[in-house]
Amino acid sequence: MWVQSLFIALFIVILLQGVYFSKRNFKSIRYRRHFTPNEANVGETVTLVEHIENTRLLPIPWVRVEASISSDLIIGRSKSKDKLRQFHRSMFALPPYSTITRRHPVYCSHRGYYHIPTVSLTTGDVLGISDRKSRDIPTDTTLLVYPNIVPIEDIFSIRNSFTGDVVVRRWIVEDPFLIKGVRDYASGDPQNHINWKATARVGRLQVHNYDYSADVRLMIMLNVETEDGQWTVTRDPECVEREISYAASIAQYALENGVETGFSTNGKYIDDPETQVRLTPYTSAEQLNSLLLALAKLTHNRRQTFQKLLEMEADEGLTGCDILIISAYTCEEIDEQVERLRGLGNAVEFLMVEPTPPEELDRGAVS
Repeated sequence: MWVQSLFIALFIVILLQGVYFSKRNFKSIRYRRHFTPNEANVGETVTLVEHIENTRLLPIPWVRVEASISSDLIIGRSKSKDKLRQFHRSMFALPPYSTITRRHPVYCSHRGYYHIPTVSLTTGDVLGISDRKSRDIPTDTTLLVYPNIVPIEDIFSIRNSFTGDVVVRRWIVEDPFLIKGVRDYASGDPQNHINWKATARVGRLQVHNYDYSADVRLMIMLNVETEDGQWTVTRDPECVEREISYAASIAQYALENGVETGFSTNGKYIDDPETQVRLTPYTSAEQLNSLLLALAKLTHNRRQTFQKLLEMEADEGLTGCDILIISAYTCEEIDEQVERLRGLGNAVEFLMVEPTPPEELDRGAVS
């Protein structure tokens, strides 16, 4: 008789634990995740940190955490790049009143703005007799990967499209500044402006006091279309990535040398596709940060045709700028708008970026 009672009691305990864990687990769980640091450059490794906590007395037998993440972020030893998205999964068993922290190395293989708004938590009882329960938990995890910066000399040593001597040559090939003395060092001054002889003489940091040899205002215009008559999305994303890298490199060089620099493009922000991507020429550390942020968030999708972007700039009376157009092609409609901009008192030059060879595009499409 006692054996039957034991089995009945055991059966009741099994049922009760199934009911309890299926209803109470989520009330005991606190979960959060973040990247540290949450900004990086291409080729760097950051850390994905997970924190999960059991806030109650009874243990939680198991919790599975799943999140969809871009395959451009290579987690741990995974080298899979076959798909646009991957699922990152973690399993936890939580003792009473416990907190578990896990850290996963993440290799940043590609520029971009990565957002993980939610993760899915799945849990159940010890013996698996009750239905598994799942719930989406908001995390709002973000990671910003800045474009690849290449030496300015490398860009212009392999690109000989600069036929004029007005745009870019005057501030890249020749020094755009005249030195008119020295002054005390101020926060944000580049280190290469320090005058070490004057510093040693007066006993505090001195920098060259520059004056412009010309009133230089640079406007970089980037075309995410890689061929005339293109639909919304380019067939050649690698070409667009080269354009973005060149734009970031030129902007950084110009701003670090005191050149007022702005940026506009016919592309879209990944997190705000309706906003026009445009930065008015300005010179400051904040301007460089804003410009690199814009390039990191830029997608390959066009918001408008490039000739429409140029037309908009001309209609709004853009003047007094050195305009550098970074594009894989030009056409009659683009050239017409370029002439309008020149007529408004702007100097306009092209930096032509070679498209990816067709055989490489075909190979990428097959893979």
